[in-house]
Amino acid sequence: MNAANPARTHGIGGNVLKVVVPAAGYCTLTSNITIDGTALAVGDVIDFGVELEVSNIETGAVTRYAYAYAYLQQYDGAAFGDRAYDVYRDGGASYGSELPIPNGQVGFRTQRLTVKAGKTLIQCVKLVPDGETYRFKDAWAGNITKTAALI
Repeated sequence: MNAANPARTHGIGGNVLKVVVPAAGYCTLTSNITIDGTALAVGDVIDFGVELEVSNIETGAVTRYAYAYAYLQQYDGAAFGDRAYDVYRDGGASYGSELPIPNGQVGFRTQRLTVKAGKTLIQCVKLVPDGETYRFKDAWAGNITKTAALI
């Protein structure tokens, strides 16, 4: 994998995260949010989203369809579970769509997730498949209950 942090090119200041994923590989980006009882507490409802630009789609690739998704998952100190997905294509699991990833702008937003008792953190995950170039432009996690940004 090859990563860089080039400047934005569409008139908005700042940078993007550019990731080039080689054939037969994948890239996972994560961010952890502690359930601290203040910014994030049991019973709060949250969601997560990411906006990116995809280019250099690998034509004829089979695996590129299997892994593109974003999700939230809860951790209880021993294992992750209680996930909320927004799946662009998930290899046929019942919760996903069957659409190929297009060149251009792509957005992912998870379903809402309620923080459960006994959980210590929430993890935001974005996984992208092989053979493409990705420019991550924005990502957010929000506490809908408190109307507050978490990342």
